[in-house]
Amino acid sequence: MEGSAACAPRGRAGCGARLCWAPARPALDTLHTDYRFGPCTLRPLQRQLLIDGVPAKLGARAFDVLQVLIEQRHRPLAKGELIERVWPDVVVEENNLEVHVWALRKLIGAQAIATVPGRGYRFALPLDNEAEAAPRPPAAAGPAARMPPLLHLPPLIGRERELAALRHGVDEHALVTLTGVGGIGKSLLAQHLLALERERRPHGACWVDLAALTDAAFVAPGVATALGLPLGGNDPRRALAAAVAPLRLLLVLDNAEHLAAEVAALVQALLDAAPGLHIVVTSQLPLQLAVERVQRLGPLACPDTPTTPSEALTYGAVALFVDRVQALQPRFVLDEANLASVCSLCRRLDGSALAIELAAARVPLLGVQRLDHALDERLQLLTKGRRDAPARQHTLRAALEWTHALLGPDEQIAFRRLAVFAGGHSLELAQQVACDGALDRWRLLSALDALVDLSLVTVQDTEPPRYRMLESPLALARERLAASGEMELLRGRHAAAVQGHFLAVNSDYHEGRLRLDQMLAQLAPELDNGRAAMAWALQHDAALAVSLVTPLTNAFGRLRNIEGRPLWQATAALVDETLPTPLRLGWSIGAALFHYTERENDVACGHARIAAALARELGDRARLARAQGLLGARDTGLGAEARRAAIEEMLALTPPEAPLLHHVNNAQAEFIWAHASGDLDRCEAAGERWLALTRQPGWDYERSVALNNMADLALARGQPQLAAQRGRELEQQLRPTRQVRNLAIIRVNLVTALLACDEVAAAREMAALAWPMAVNWRLQPYCGAALSLLAALEGRPRASAALHGYAQARLAAAGVAAETNEANALKRAAGLARAALGDEVVQALHRAGAAWSDAHAGEAALATTDLG
Repeated sequence: MEGSAACAPRGRAGCGARLCWAPARPALDTLHTDYRFGPCTLRPLQRQLLIDGVPAKLGARAFDVLQVLIEQRHRPLAKGELIERVWPDVVVEENNLEVHVWALRKLIGAQAIATVPGRGYRFALPLDNEAEAAPRPPAAAGPAARMPPLLHLPPLIGRERELAALRHGVDEHALVTLTGVGGIGKSLLAQHLLALERERRPHGACWVDLAALTDAAFVAPGVATALGLPLGGNDPRRALAAAVAPLRLLLVLDNAEHLAAEVAALVQALLDAAPGLHIVVTSQLPLQLAVERVQRLGPLACPDTPTTPSEALTYGAVALFVDRVQALQPRFVLDEANLASVCSLCRRLDGSALAIELAAARVPLLGVQRLDHALDERLQLLTKGRRDAPARQHTLRAALEWTHALLGPDEQIAFRRLAVFAGGHSLELAQQVACDGALDRWRLLSALDALVDLSLVTVQDTEPPRYRMLESPLALARERLAASGEMELLRGRHAAAVQGHFLAVNSDYHEGRLRLDQMLAQLAPELDNGRAAMAWALQHDAALAVSLVTPLTNAFGRLRNIEGRPLWQATAALVDETLPTPLRLGWSIGAALFHYTERENDVACGHARIAAALARELGDRARLARAQGLLGARDTGLGAEARRAAIEEMLALTPPEAPLLHHVNNAQAEFIWAHASGDLDRCEAAGERWLALTRQPGWDYERSVALNNMADLALARGQPQLAAQRGRELEQQLRPTRQVRNLAIIRVNLVTALLACDEVAAAREMAALAWPMAVNWRLQPYCGAALSLLAALEGRPRASAALHGYAQARLAAAGVAAETNEANALKRAAGLARAALGDEVVQALHRAGAAWSDAHAGEAALATTDLG
C-alpha cells in the first residue's frame, strides 16, 4: 500500500516544622567580594550592610538571607533551599524565613526581593559591580510550548497562592478546572502555569483558546490544530483520543463555558486514552466530571477597612491597579491623598482583573478621584438591569460602557467594525475591512493604537503583528456593530478581504514561492476568519464560496476531512454553468485532490475527468497535468494504454523550470501508476526521483511518504527483509513525531513485510499498534489483508478466511483493487485456509466476513483463538 537528576521531595518534621539538611558552604573567595546596588553595599567579610555609607541595623540571619540571595541572584531559590543555607543545623518554621524577607524588603525596598510564584525568592536588583561577578548561566533548554501569542506575558499580581495551588493540583490530578466569573483572571493564571510547566513535560505544553468556536463539532478539530495533530476517521473525538494516547503533556483549554458539554465529553475521552496527559480547563462553570478537581478563583483581595498605602499594596486588587497605572504614568504613586479613591475603585470593580485594568487605563486622562466618581455613576446606572443576571456582570458591563463612552469618534467606529473578525486579524486585513470614507487607513491606525492602549485590543506575538479584541469588549463591540446597521456590509467586506488573502497565499504555494509548511503557517492564523468568510459566502456569494473552498481546505491541513468535507458538499451545489470556466476548473481539480487524499477513488476520478476537459478548453497546462496524473495513477476504469498515455502527457506538460511541487506530484503519480501496472523498474526510478526531490528543506512529510512507498516497493520486488528493515527504521523515526497518518500507513505496511519474512510474533505486536490507526485513517482494506495472513500463519484458518472476505469487501467499497503486496498476502492466506478447511467452508466464511463491522474484524484478528 502506497501512502501518502532530580531530588526527592523533603518531608516535614513534627508540628509542621521543616526538616533542614546541611547545605554546601560558599567558596572562601566570595567573602572578599562587596556587592553594591543602589545606595546599598553588602560587605560579606565585615558582615555589614551599608546604606548611604551608614551601617544598617540587620540581624545575623537576615544578613545571611540577603547574602545567599545575592550570591544566587541568577536563579530563584526555593524556600526549602534558602532555609537549609541559612539555618543548616536547626529545624525552623517557614514563617521565620518570611519574617526576615519582610524585614529586608522594608529596609532596602520591596522591589529588591521578588517572589517567583511556585519557585521561591530571587534578588531582583542589578549590581553596580556585576562585571566582577560570575556570568549568568544559560537557561536550560526545554521543549517548546504553544503559548498564548502575547508579546509579553503580563505579570501575575496577587495570585501567588492560587498559582502554587494550581501547580499542586495539576501534579496531583489529571484534570483541574479553574472556575470563576468572566474577567476575574482565570486565563492569565493558566498562562503563568503553562509558562512554568512547559519544560517539565516530555511533549511540552499546549494552549487552546476555545472562545472563537461557536460550534461544538469543531472542539476536537480545534484542539488537534493547536497540538499539530492530524485527525482521521469520522469521529473526531475518538480520533483525537487515539492521537494523544502516547503523549505526555500539559493541555490548557481556555474559555470553555459556552461549549461545556462537548469539552467535558472530549476531556473524558482524552483522559481515558492518555495516562500521561494533564488538562487544565478555564471555565465559568465546572465540567462536572468524576475526575475533575475544581479550583475556584475568587476576586482579587482588597482592603475593606482604612489602612496605610504600604499595607494596601499587599492586597492583589490594589497592587494590580497601581501596577497598571504606573505602566502608563510612571510617576504615579499610591499615597494618603489617593488611597481612599483607589480602594473604593477596587472594591466597586469586585476585584475583577479585567475591570481593574480597564479603569486603570483612564487614570492618565481623568485622575483617580474623577475616575472613582465616573465609575460609581456608571455602576449605579446599570443596577436596574436584568434582575436574573449576576451583579458582577452588571459591574463589568458598566466598566465597558463607560470605557466606550470615552472613545473618540474614529475609535468608536474602529471598535465596532473590528468586531467582524474572528480569532484576530492583521493590520492589512483590518484596513481592507474597516476603512472607507468615514475612516481612512491612517486614522484607523491611530484608533487601533488607542484601543490597544485601553487594553480593549491585545497585540499578538507574530510577525507582522496581529491584533485581537478581548472577549468582554468584543461582546460590546458586536452589539454596537449590529445597532449601527453596518453588519452585512462589513461581513461582505470581511469575506472578500479574507478570500483575497487565502487566494494569494495559495497561489504563492502552487507557484513555488512557498513550501507547504510555509503556506500553512501563513494561513493558520486566519482559519477562524476563513470559516466566517465561508459561512457568509455560502449564503450570499456563490462565486466567492467556490473560489475559497480549495485554499481554505488546504489551510485545514490534516484536519481536511473533518472540516473540509461539509464545505465541498455545500459548494458542489453551487457549481453550475453560470460560474466562469476558470472558477469551475479550480473547484474541480480541488475536489479531485480532496477526494483522492480521502481515498474516495471513484469520486476523485470523476472530478479529475471534468477538470481535464475544462483545462483543455482553457489551455491550462499545469492543471491539465495534475488532472492527468490523478487519472493515470488512479482511474481503474481506463484501460492500461489510456492510463499510460495520461502519465506520459502529464510529464510532457511539465517543463523543467516548473515549481518543485509540480515535479513532486508528477513523481508520486508516476510511481503509483508504475506500481499498479507492474512496471517495477520504472516504479523504482520514479521513487528515487521522488526521494531526491523531497530532500529539500520543508519537505519532511512528503519525504516520509516517499520512503514508505520505497519500502513497499522492496516487498513487491521480492525483497521482504529489505522492506522490513526500511519499515522498522521509518517507524522508529516517526514514532516520536506527530505524523500520525504516515505512521499508520507505515505500520500497516510493516505488518505485511514482517509476515513475508515469517516473523509472526513481531507482526502480531505491530498489528496491535496498526489496527486502531488503520480504522481512523480508513486503511482497513490493506490492514485486513495482512490480518488475514497473520491469522492463517498462527493456525487460525477460520478467522483468516473471514478476514479475507472482510478485506475484499472494504476494497470494493473504496473502489480500488488490491495492490501487489496486499494481493500476495490475500493469495497466501487463501491457500492456507483452503488447505485447512476446504473451498465450501472458506467461501461461507468469506461471505460472513464481508458483512463484519470494523470492531468485529479487529476483535477476531487480534484474538488468540480461532473462530468457533
